[in-house]
Amino acid sequence: MLRFDTLFRVAYADTDQMGVMYHGAYARYLEVARVDCLRSIGIQYREIEKMGIFLPVLEMNIKYLQPIFYDDLVRIQVSIDTLPRRSFCFDYQLFKEDVLVSTAKVILVCVSKETRKSIVAPEFLLHALIPYFE
Repeated sequence: MLRFDTLFRVAYADTDQMGVMYHGAYARYLEVARVDCLRSIGIQYREIEKMGIFLPVLEMNIKYLQPIFYDDLVRIQVSIDTLPRRSFCFDYQLFKEDVLVSTAKVILVCVSKETRKSIVAPEFLLHALIPYFE
């Protein structure tokens, strides 16, 4: 299993009139955490795309357990529990201090830039991930 933590502070622009983090902002913070997680093991999104592979979101589920407010410091724990085949499943836990405030799951699918059809996960991606599953 690959596990990675990242921190962010909620920006004013990401809150609603009540000062609560707007539900639409979660997708961006989850993406930042996901990209940072992959970067931590030497995989750069830009390089994946240069190789003719896109990783669009196939599914996203978020459970809001407690509100997150403007200026809160939030820790996102990202984990990949299984090696990808055609799709990647990223699980997230969001914490304020040590309190779990939200959970999420995002599934990405490997797609050929040329054909726009799903493909098996490329070898370089699997090689970067395999050490975390041994």
